[in-house]
Amino acid sequence: MRYIKVLLLVILFFLVMMFFVQNQGAFSQAVALKLDLLFLPPAESAPLPFYTLLIICFVLGALCILAMLMWDRVSLSAKLTMANMRARSLEKELAKALKGTEAVQKKLDASEAKAAQLAEDAENAKKAASALSEQA
Repeated sequence: MRYIKVLLLVILFFLVMMFFVQNQGAFSQAVALKLDLLFLPPAESAPLPFYTLLIICFVLGALCILAMLMWDRVSLSAKLTMANMRARSLEKELAKALKGTEAVQKKLDASEAKAAQLAEDAENAKKAASALSEQA
């Protein structure tokens, strides 16, 4: 896949270079940019070749895209950090809940053992009572 990407970039570069070479005369013409706002005095740039303006616009666009991608990356990093903090907090709560559940389970097991012992004692008492009633 990497080789296909490189091949496509080389083809794109070749096409752009051919475009510039074939239109060199049009791109070499000087262009002066003007800005005339009602509340400011009019401003005019020095005449620049058209290809210089194209390169400047490309660089400015690339910087804007880079800033947007960096902002997105920072934003996602912050969200990831918050999610990790929340996960750690929930894991601590889960550990506390498991400890509480274990304590309740131990009490329940002890209660069941005690109930079984009481049931066994009651059964023994019934047997003893029935043995006494048979003897009498």
